Amino acid sequence: MPQTETPSQRHRRAASSDVDVAGRSGIHRLDIDLYEGRVALLSRHGPPLRGYVSTDLDEGAYLLTVDRKNNLWKFQRGQVKTGLRFTVDLDGPDPFTLDYEEPLTLLARPGMRLSSDLDSVDVLVGALYKLVDEDHNLAAAWLLLIGLPDVLLYDTIDQLWSVDQLGQHIVMALLADFNQSKDVIDDTDGMCRALRALESFSAKPADLHVDSFTSYVIDPDSRRPDPERAALGLSTLQIRFTYDKHPPRRSLVIYADDIYSSDRSDDLPVYGPGCLRYPRWFTRKSTPRMHEAKTAVLERLGNENLLAIIEQSKQAFDEISLAWTIYGLAGPIASAVVRARAGSAELPGSVGAARLRERPWKWSGIQPARGGPGEWVPDFEAGANMRPEDAWYQLSAAGTPPGWGYRVNGVQFENFIDGRLIDTKNWHYWGTVSRSMRGYRGSEIALQKVADARAQLLVARNAGVRLQWRVPTEDMARVVREGFAYHGLGEIEVVCQAAERMPLRWQPKIPAVLFGD
Repeated sequence: MPQTETPSQRHRRAASSDVDVAGRSGIHRLDIDLYEGRVALLSRHGPPLRGYVSTDLDEGAYLLTVDRKNNLWKFQRGQVKTGLRFTVDLDGPDPFTLDYEEPLTLLARPGMRLSSDLDSVDVLVGALYKLVDEDHNLAAAWLLLIGLPDVLLYDTIDQLWSVDQLGQHIVMALLADFNQSKDVIDDTDGMCRALRALESFSAKPADLHVDSFTSYVIDPDSRRPDPERAALGLSTLQIRFTYDKHPPRRSLVIYADDIYSSDRSDDLPVYGPGCLRYPRWFTRKSTPRMHEAKTAVLERLGNENLLAIIEQSKQAFDEISLAWTIYGLAGPIASAVVRARAGSAELPGSVGAARLRERPWKWSGIQPARGGPGEWVPDFEAGANMRPEDAWYQLSAAGTPPGWGYRVNGVQFENFIDGRLIDTKNWHYWGTVSRSMRGYRGSEIALQKVADARAQLLVARNAGVRLQWRVPTEDMARVVREGFAYHGLGEIEVVCQAAERMPLRWQPKIPAVLFGD
């Protein structure tokens, strides 16, 4: 593909994004900054590839496919005029040699539109220095990052990490502050998106693999009876793995039954809970250190009492109890693809083989849709990173099983109900997003949510169905309606779906199977 000439109004960037081959596959979305002429190709497996784009596109959302034979980007009929200019020049690979999930969603955003041809990245880097070093307001710095489109987010962090002399100090200060700011910013999805971007520069991919834990203990919840697991022939033994080689500190609680004594290996790992990278199966081959830890725990239990072991580990457990903790996630990773990819014979000797017969998802409220324009997929990233109260709202207001999403053409929804694609937002009137929408805080976060809504509406229109957003209060519904109307998205139905009371100590447990047939 011929190289595109970079127009004079564009600002040069270091061609440094092609550092992890994992980013060349599982590409599901393109993000474009029209002001800077920059593009990012977002991957489920690694950091996005970035580069330049020459285009006549207007701001908005589009669907397209990739014609590798003729080196063409094909937009869906009626979206653009014939002869539209659209050329992509990436750092490294030819874009027509990459692996895509089609159709692709493309979000074209206006960018910062600065006067005097100022460089967006220089402006943002200066703002981050001020917020972190001078004002010591790291929560505000996180909010700034959360509101950036993906290509500008990665370009800004790249400048901090790779070019600016003191930029790495800013990145490490943000990482060390993550757990504290996460508790005051009610946008866990946005926080995790920014964290993933920061760590794509600060940490090696191997250090973010789920098998790269630094310590483990038996979780105290192992002593609680669980009749449902007992009926399935599964134990209650849970192992808490801790990751504190790099900030932020994380811990992961996994049932021992979900670590298989198999030599099965699989594809590239995907980003998931805690912004770590996960294989599809936890096995002796794909996660050997986890398997060794499980073996050691079982051997110890053969000689000592469970309660005595937990008591002996109390000090270690207390030290990690405040870490960012993810519960009950192994099910979909270990088993969601069982019917499509494996049978029990492929997991010889696994103490968790009984999970292959696990009962389908059951609960008394709104049920997940069978059929419709999309399909249910494990949502290893946003869904499993949610705060319990957000996961509960999704479940009670839309029937979304924890850790799952209803995906249509690569775009995520919560369910498909009465001919409508459903999305839920557990936003509150004085929360981060609402204040951004109402002008009490910078508009960047609000614009990021509007761009996401625009992509959802495009997919809904293409599927011939309506789109409905559900929020917990009428005040919040009014704010979102007004914002959508202002941005030409009044077609989206916004309703108040009051939150049901969350059960005491409820934690989202991710089901392995949704349907029994």
